[in-house]
Amino acid sequence: MDVTLVAPDIGYSCGIWRYTLSIEPELKKLGLNVQTKVIRKIEKEVMGKKFGGFVSLMLLSMLTKPNTEIVHSTSVWTVTSGTNVVTLHDLIPLKYPDVYMAEFGVKLIYKLYFTLTRHVDAIIVPSKAVARDVEEILDIDRDRIHVVYEGVDFDRFYPDPRPPDGMDKEKVNLVMVGEMDPRKKYEIVFEAVSQLDDNVVAHHIGSVGAWKKRSKELLEWQRKYPDKIKIHGRLSDEELRRWLSNADFFVFPSIDEGFGLPLIESMACGTNVILTDIPVFREIAGDMAAAYFKPDPEDFIRAFERAQKNKKKREDLVKYARQFTWEKTAKETVEVYRRVME
Repeated sequence: MDVTLVAPDIGYSCGIWRYTLSIEPELKKLGLNVQTKVIRKIEKEVMGKKFGGFVSLMLLSMLTKPNTEIVHSTSVWTVTSGTNVVTLHDLIPLKYPDVYMAEFGVKLIYKLYFTLTRHVDAIIVPSKAVARDVEEILDIDRDRIHVVYEGVDFDRFYPDPRPPDGMDKEKVNLVMVGEMDPRKKYEIVFEAVSQLDDNVVAHHIGSVGAWKKRSKELLEWQRKYPDKIKIHGRLSDEELRRWLSNADFFVFPSIDEGFGLPLIESMACGTNVILTDIPVFREIAGDMAAAYFKPDPEDFIRAFERAQKNKKKREDLVKYARQFTWEKTAKETVEVYRRVME
């Protein structure tokens, strides 16, 4: 079977790029002839305003005409006229238009992108939660939607006993990972930690540049509480593994996700997780989460207290994470390809 993966390069490492890099070698191991076509975003700044960006991805993707049986766009940003499989990682921009589509032009671009998925034979989503969104929001028949869970790179994420530089093991360390996207409510945890005992410290790992105004607001928490709130920026894979492995808890304070890969990566490192109580986290983590909380500081404090009494064994967390493999993702993706070719 000949397959072309059409993937976006948007200028920084992101979940979509990791998804593409992870499934490509696994598809090849299954005997498929796979080539990857990378569409690079073109962006120019004129008089202080940026032009191109995601519009350039759409236009360049539409000009791409792979000559293979399967054309799999690994993101909505790279749907081509010949795409017959697309992975929709989430519909968050459509669910929160006031946050992600406030400007008319941006709203139009997003709607155009998602409209392009209507001609695609099969839509892969990373969770049942996203499947429901696609069916309801895009009004697409359920039989065209295929749930394929994502996986963990176990060469990168495993229990690492070496504490990272900057972690005081005498403290209770809460670690959060991700960009400073508005849906990731780090401020809830920061506010809660500011009210907790001095031995509780919140750490954030991830890019601080993509959302400049929000990043500035969150950095202000560190300025106010330098001993209790630490923002570390982006770290190497090795450093991230050491932080996750040695944290007392990984905390994921997001109000919406497509899958929530960092929570499984944390479990792969043997770390307990505290999660917002949203459908996708209930689906992916189930009873293996130490606690769930509603997105407000007081409920997080209550969840933190419950979590300390409900810690899972490290070996059980690793075993649970082991069911999420990229090999399994690839095998189920091939089944989708076969259905398309029937």
